[in-house]
Amino acid sequence: MSRIPREWTIKFHERHGRYVSLTEGGTCARRDGDTYDHGVVFSNRNISIGEIFQLRIDELESKWAGSLVSNQ
Repeated sequence: MSRIPREWTIKFHERHGRYVSLTEGGTCARRDGDTYDHGVVFSNRNISIGEIFQLRIDELESKWAGSLVSNQ
């Protein structure tokens, strides 16, 4: 598997919801606690219109219903 160049890596922004922890150098976000609120995350840079990116979800929590959103 080839390595992704560092400048292509999109990380999570250091400002995030109260119940979120970042690991792996800001590339992994996890919701902490047993609450639905304060779990928002942002990218550390703007994502350009037409830019292709990949988001991997490693684990789902069945008791919460949520969504991934984008502002246009």
